[in-house]
Amino acid sequence: MPHNQIRTGAGLIGFAVLMNVPFALLGASFDYPDILRRPPLEILSRFAAGGAPLILTWQLYVLVCVAMLPLAFALRNAMEARYGERYDAATALACAAAMTQAIGLSRWVFAVPGLAATALDPHAGAAHQAAALVVFQALHQFAGAGIGENLGQSFTALWALAIGLPSLVRGRWVTGGLAALAGGLILAGTAEGYATVIAFDPGPLSLCAPLGYVLLSAWLVALGVRLMQRA
Repeated sequence: MPHNQIRTGAGLIGFAVLMNVPFALLGASFDYPDILRRPPLEILSRFAAGGAPLILTWQLYVLVCVAMLPLAFALRNAMEARYGERYDAATALACAAAMTQAIGLSRWVFAVPGLAATALDPHAGAAHQAAALVVFQALHQFAGAGIGENLGQSFTALWALAIGLPSLVRGRWVTGGLAALAGGLILAGTAEGYATVIAFDPGPLSLCAPLGYVLLSAWLVALGVRLMQRA
């Protein structure tokens, strides 16, 4: 059993590092996440300029999200073995977060390349180019802002809260506090997505999600270290 906790702890730390790799790569090559709120033609032009390396980076991001599935079950088992606490509901939320984010991100791998090619093809005709832009914008809002960001962020936040709040109650201040704060900030950050369909200025709320994910990474590292030490 201690070996399982050590492996889970190492997995949490590794995942915390890995989840930031595609984010950093996309930030450097695609101006992510700011590019998401730019005009469709600008987004598709930047996407096409990135070529295959950019598509593969998005695929890496999808795989990182999928990797959250076995990690969530491993964490549930480790927490039960270490503290005698079951986190079945939290695990279900983690699975929902992993799948919704993976589905939302998959559009960049399998749908956006074709739309970008049509929208930027001078021989496609104005009607086809305009249609590609309309389809991209609809997909971008539904699969991106709706499924990937809103649902994915919300489930991730609820997962962190479902583990963090009980941990706080039981006196695990560092890991519990990091998880609860990360979950609260990520949940507050969903307001930025609503601002794309409801006319209001999210203001400082637009900074909540990025800060929340930084704290989420810190929580995973802290929890991983705690499991390895206690093992």
